[in-house]
Amino acid sequence: MSFMTNIFAIAVIAGFTSLMLKKTSPAFSLVLSVCAAAAVMLAIMQPLKIILEFVIDLSDSAGINNDYIKALLKITAITITLKLILAIMRDSNNATLEYGIEIGGRVCIILVALPFIADTINILINLLNAR
Repeated sequence: MSFMTNIFAIAVIAGFTSLMLKKTSPAFSLVLSVCAAAAVMLAIMQPLKIILEFVIDLSDSAGINNDYIKALLKITAITITLKLILAIMRDSNNATLEYGIEIGGRVCIILVALPFIADTINILINLLNAR
């Protein structure tokens, strides 16, 4: 519980401080927000490692191919990171860069998902040929 309390404390303190600084020093407010987001992301790395190991162990015991699980976890990580970066771009009022990063993130997700797409198409082709 203290782990969650620490993360919430960092977020609330940084959020209020950033809000107070936004009118007088918008650049410093943005830097503070980015640093706080980085601190939160670093703080969740250890619990995230435990979750990842659990999911991989669970997939091993269920007989699921680890490549699929790893790809899903990569897609999840890309999505979380992309959401954070897009929020930072939105706060800095940089819509053009935000849009470019969003497209780049979607392309990365599609690249990671290509094996799923190929396997799904192969399964459908095999099912149609079996008739």
